[in-house]
Amino acid sequence: MFRLLRLFAFCLLTCYATAHAALSGIWRDANERYWLLAQPVGESTVYGLQLSTDLTSASIWLGSTTSNGLRLANLVEPGLTLEAVLSESQLSGTLAGAAFSGRQLFAQQGHIVDGLWQTTDGGYQLVMNLASGNGRIGLVLSLTPKDGRFEHDVFLGAETSERFDGLSLRDSRRSLQIQFAGRQATFNGNSGSRLRRLAVASDFTPPLGKVVIEGEGPWDKRLLSARSSDGGVSFVRDGVVLSDQANVPDLLLDDEGRLFAFYTGWTVGRLQNTNAVMVSDDWGRTWAFKYLKRIGAETVFNFVDPDVVKLAGGGYRMYYTGNLHGTTADARRIRIFYADSPDGIHWTQGGIAYEDSSRDIRDSTTALIGNTWHMYVLEGDHAVSSDGKTFTKQGMASVTADGKPYVLSNELTAGSQWRYYGFQLANRDIRSFLTSDGVSFTAESGTRLRWESSHSSEGSYIKDPALQRLPDGTVLMLYVSVIP
Repeated sequence: MFRLLRLFAFCLLTCYATAHAALSGIWRDANERYWLLAQPVGESTVYGLQLSTDLTSASIWLGSTTSNGLRLANLVEPGLTLEAVLSESQLSGTLAGAAFSGRQLFAQQGHIVDGLWQTTDGGYQLVMNLASGNGRIGLVLSLTPKDGRFEHDVFLGAETSERFDGLSLRDSRRSLQIQFAGRQATFNGNSGSRLRRLAVASDFTPPLGKVVIEGEGPWDKRLLSARSSDGGVSFVRDGVVLSDQANVPDLLLDDEGRLFAFYTGWTVGRLQNTNAVMVSDDWGRTWAFKYLKRIGAETVFNFVDPDVVKLAGGGYRMYYTGNLHGTTADARRIRIFYADSPDGIHWTQGGIAYEDSSRDIRDSTTALIGNTWHMYVLEGDHAVSSDGKTFTKQGMASVTADGKPYVLSNELTAGSQWRYYGFQLANRDIRSFLTSDGVSFTAESGTRLRWESSHSSEGSYIKDPALQRLPDGTVLMLYVSVIP
């Protein structure tokens, strides 16, 4: 088994090359040495490991990107430097004063877990998901402290967003199992945490254009974005369509600055009419499209209208619209369920969060105000909860501006109050409302965003604003329009 895996690994290393220009990945130079290069998200820093052809010797390099390539220095001998220009999948320049050239063999394509991890014994693990001509493969570079120095090993195997299982390319007796849980993980039972992230790759390509189906749904909707520099009062459109056949977004920024945009899509890669997520490491300028993994949801039919909150103890909770499998009237009745996740990708089914025995309930927006969870649904119900799991109806939400009712969609904090954003299809606008208790709402003057015929990418109205305050103080809005 080990010989076959090692032969397969070196066949991949020597037989396939990618056409990606990103630095992160595996490179081979003209002297048949391998270079593992990793550039963390949002940084100019580049980490490098030079490996001999037989993987028995290694040296560590550190540096940064330049305007057209990179510059690295050897950590043990800082006088040894690599300066190279990046062009397509080629590097060319000088190494310790001599000519250098290298070619990228694998580009880092990235799972949500890819990055540099540190274990409690002082070791480091560089986790990468790589693209090759045969698909994707997981690689882990392991640096383990021993007698005042680091021993290195390279493991190759299967990587998912939950775990990595691999064998050493240096010693057939060694294996590595990693269990991932958000920012934490265990490496052969030794706990660790992530220090730096690498970029995430898309699981699928978003669709273009609409599907003609009668009724209300994501098939003829699209996601767009706008930004505010005054705290969420006035917005300027980005002029970019993020995805067609997409509806009801919800935004969330995790503790490491990664942006998640959950939404319901009609065509979601190989799936249809389900929730998915877009992930961004540059605050919404570029996105990777990812499937969501459901665990223990065998009895629940439909998985739409995501409404996601961060939990105080870590992780996330999603409220979503669905119904039970079955043909009875009770099973088919639509209600709000919830599921929990440690990483925004894997969702373990909880229970029913809110329902009405006499009618359908759908499309919630939920927030913790004070010590009480407040949920508002499309039908107008206002429900509350002390634990965020089971909600009871308190009444009907009364949210109006200029005498017209608005549908609440999402919220931001505004000093000691909450600013909720709502839409009115007939008015074709998005407005905001202030509340301090989740019960009484006061409409703010003016509109936050209004449909205008001059914007050719928007159909007859705009709706469903999702908001997130970014670390630079600006506010990102995702919103929905009809595909013209």
